[in-house]
Amino acid sequence: MKKILIPILAAAVIGAGCGTYYYINQKSDLSERASSDSEDAVYVMTISAITGYGTGSGTIETYSGQVEAQETLSITLDSDRTIDECFVEAGETVTVGQKLFSYDTKDEEDELAQDIADQASLLEQLSSSSNTQMIWIAISIPASIIAVAFSMLIGIIFGLLPSMKAANLDPIEALRRE
Repeated sequence: MKKILIPILAAAVIGAGCGTYYYINQKSDLSERASSDSEDAVYVMTISAITGYGTGSGTIETYSGQVEAQETLSITLDSDRTIDECFVEAGETVTVGQKLFSYDTKDEEDELAQDIADQASLLEQLSSSSNTQMIWIAISIPASIIAVAFSMLIGIIFGLLPSMKAANLDPIEALRRE
């Protein structure tokens, strides 16, 4: 009974260790995103909390002041490219995501189209020259951890059991049977 119990316990410890490691890593990723100490922390309040409506207190809190930009950026033009169109004027206030200008990318688009055509012709040559097929493989980290843990379990079970049986044999009897 002890001979079988040891490999099973070892496999359980390894499995628990892998599971704990995965759980801690997943939990730390979540805590970093929700942390108020992070630079990217965003504090959100409902409109009813800001104005006092729906709280039942009967008071209306108001906030006054001026919204100031957190940072001002200086935008410079890339000297290697030419501007196709400018969408804002100097000194104009812009919002997040607003397009400022666009580069003339005709040459880059032509080069990209030529590269895509070259790759398509190479792929066509590969597929027509031989009778092979391409197989795309994606391996996830949890699947890798499970595969390694399972392989270790199999190795422990089928490595320890015969060695423990051999360790319990009398050497003279073992040599006599050979």
